[in-house]
Amino acid sequence: SYMCECRLTHNYFVHSVGMHFEYRGDDNLFAQRYAASLGARVTLEAVLVELRKQREERLQAAEATLLRVQRIKEEYTCLHH
Repeated sequence: SYMCECRLTHNYFVHSVGMHFEYRGDDNLFAQRYAASLGARVTLEAVLVELRKQREERLQAAEATLLRVQRIKEEYTCLHH
C-alpha cells in the first residue's frame, strides 16, 4: 500500500517539550537543527528516543494494518445475513 514519504519525516510531536519536529532518522542532523531550541527542558537524547520510537511505529504501520485485515478475514463471523 502507498504511504507518502512525509509520513515518515514530518509532524513528530514530542509531549515532553510540546513541539512538533521534522525527523528523517538522522540523529546528527536533528541535533544540528533543533538542539538549541530544546533548551534545558529535556535532554536531546530523551527527545531522540521518542522520535525513534514514533518513526519505528510509522514504519511498521502498513504491515500491522495488513496483518489486522488478514486476521479479521480469517476470524470474523457475520452475525446478520
